[in-house]
Amino acid sequence: MLVYLHRVRDYGQPHPPPSQSLPLLGRLRLGPGHERWGRRALEAGLLNAAGADWLALLQRAEVTSIRGTEIHLEGVEEVFSRRSKLGERRPQVWRCSPVDYAGMQVLVVQLRRRGEKLPPAALELSATRPLLACLSLCNGHVRRGGKSEAHLVQPGTTTWLGVLYAARMTRIEERGLVIAGEEHVYPRRGRSYEAFPQSWWCRPAPPGLPDAGIHPDRESWITGTEIA
Repeated sequence: MLVYLHRVRDYGQPHPPPSQSLPLLGRLRLGPGHERWGRRALEAGLLNAAGADWLALLQRAEVTSIRGTEIHLEGVEEVFSRRSKLGERRPQVWRCSPVDYAGMQVLVVQLRRRGEKLPPAALELSATRPLLACLSLCNGHVRRGGKSEAHLVQPGTTTWLGVLYAARMTRIEERGLVIAGEEHVYPRRGRSYEAFPQSWWCRPAPPGLPDAGIHPDRESWITGTEIA
C-alpha cells in the first residue's frame, strides 16, 4: 500500500504539526514481527516507492484507528546512535494517508463462516463476489471494554454492512489488508447472538465502481452478522 507517512513523535516527544514537517512516501507493510518482541507481535515497515530499501520500522505495531483516508499506527521505534550498536526504544505514532485508496472504499471478502476457515473452493468463489464498502476502524463502546471495532458502511449512505468487534489489523501488503476480530451472528428472531472469530480481506476498490459491484447477498452483512 503506497502511503504518505507522518511521524507524530520525534525521539519520543510530540512532533511538529504535519503541516510543518515533510512526510515520507513509501510502501507500507504490516506482518509478524521478530520473535524477540513476542509471539503475536506485529511489525510495520515503510519501504521506498520502488520497494527496495527500508525507510522506517515500527515494532509491536498496532493499528489504532482508520478514519476517512488516514491510518494511525502505534508502536516502538529503535533509535541507534553512531557509537552504539544497541538501539534505544522509544514510543512512536505513525499517521499514514494511503495514496491508492479512494475514501477508504474497499472490496471485502470474508475468510471464515461461523468461525471456521473457508475451504479453498469456497474462498475462491467468495473472492469473485466481494462486498463494496467504506472501511473504518475506531474505539468501541465502553460496555465492550472500548476495544477497537471495524465498520463497513455502504458508500454514499449511513447504512452499516458489517462490524467486527475486538478488531485488529494483522497484515498490510500490496494486495490489500487483513482485519481479524469477532462477529456476532443473530437468529432471525430474538436479541441473543453467537460470537465467532472472523477475518476480512480488504483490497482497494477501483475508482468509479458502480453499486452493481456490491455483493448480491449484502443483506447478510447488515449489523456485522450472517443471518442464521
